[in-house]
Amino acid sequence: MRFPSLHSVSLGLLVVAAHTFTAACTDDAKKVEETVAPAADAAPAAPAPAAEAPEAEALTKDVIYFSFDDANLTGQSQEVLNKVGEALKRQAQVKLTIEGHTDERGSTEYNLALGERRARAVKNYLANLGVDTARLSTISMGEERPAAEGHGEQAWSQNRRAAFGGLTR
Repeated sequence: MRFPSLHSVSLGLLVVAAHTFTAACTDDAKKVEETVAPAADAAPAAPAPAAEAPEAEALTKDVIYFSFDDANLTGQSQEVLNKVGEALKRQAQVKLTIEGHTDERGSTEYNLALGERRARAVKNYLANLGVDTARLSTISMGEERPAAEGHGEQAWSQNRRAAFGGLTR
């Protein structure tokens, strides 16, 4: 008499478990639907408000751009940072890492220093808006994590930036 292999038995049990789980979920969904469904003659309920993405998560999409070989904030960058600062003040539990980036021109050492100056410029601006600096950390990525690949101004202008990462609560 030949016994089934351990692999065959395991596979069979997996199939049975998956089928049982699927059937249970379907039955539970039907029960919930029956419980929650309004009566046919009832007025339709007002639609639920759309779930908003947490404001802090949106901060990681904000980017501050810089001119070539520069760590000074532009007027447009200050507008973005004003919005970021207000959001951070409303959410006192949020901590951010500010990443300084550069384009590929310059030595590795120079670009790391420039990236750090850019990140610190952003941190200092947010601190002047009243954001606690203990909630802000900086790191220079230099040229190591480009936002755009390429060897021309179109790519370089996208890589000269400060971005927000390392969001924690």
